[in-house]
Amino acid sequence: LNPIAISRDGARVAYVGLKDGRNRIFVRALDTLEATALEGTEGGDGPFFSPDGRWIGFFAGSKLRKIAVGGAALQELAEAPGHRGGDWGDDGYLYFAPTNISGIWRVPEGGGTATEVTHVNAAAGEISHRWPHRVAGTDTLLYSVWTGPGDDEHHVAVQTLGKKEHHLLVKGGDAPRYAAGPGLLLYTHRGQLFTVPWRPSQQDLGGAVPVAAAEQPNDGIGNEGCGNYAVSDDGTLAYLGGGRLSAMRLVWVDRANALAPLPLPERAYENVAISPDGGRA
Repeated sequence: LNPIAISRDGARVAYVGLKDGRNRIFVRALDTLEATALEGTEGGDGPFFSPDGRWIGFFAGSKLRKIAVGGAALQELAEAPGHRGGDWGDDGYLYFAPTNISGIWRVPEGGGTATEVTHVNAAAGEISHRWPHRVAGTDTLLYSVWTGPGDDEHHVAVQTLGKKEHHLLVKGGDAPRYAAGPGLLLYTHRGQLFTVPWRPSQQDLGGAVPVAAAEQPNDGIGNEGCGNYAVSDDGTLAYLGGGRLSAMRLVWVDRANALAPLPLPERAYENVAISPDGGRA
């Protein structure tokens, strides 16, 4: 999931880092050199700030949670067993994708019942809706529509809250965000971060411009496409540079702990399993 967030005023960043061998959410004010690891966020990922910058939403232990930037008042908000991104709206709701095959849901920031906001249209080939972004001061929700694992099967959608239909703004785009100050829509495609002038009332876009290499191209395992970037309202951009962030090598380990690399390329492998007869993995 997206490992970095920036507050709307651009004053703080939050990111996922390792401490004592476990992921934690770290927070750093950009006018200081030190970052603080938030206790209670062990195993956390996918951070995002509240509109006032005083809270951070994140995922841990198959739950959507929130915590104050000072590390207090940890609260569990909703089930999120296979989460794919979240955002904190200025309407008092947290928007999130609870699984990798769901629509977008929302839950009150003070706690309560989560409700579904968007519905996956399987008849149109949709698999899931992911990476929601609630556009501040409007009733507009941006998100990704996945119709498959390939880069050209991810699309940027816009939907008016309260309505059932969505419109595809970008075919072959992912992880949308909006910077209100400069009036720019940001999204990723094939490892590149693009910007294009846009206002929430628009249904069509002009030409997009690549501005950074912000993620590795999709490897088809479901976690790619999150963008690895965040943007503040005034257009301050925080991102992880392009390159393979989670490349792994598969090796065979025998009973004597001898390692033998398998003849496969480095990729973002997960959850390796061996067949009962030992002939396949």
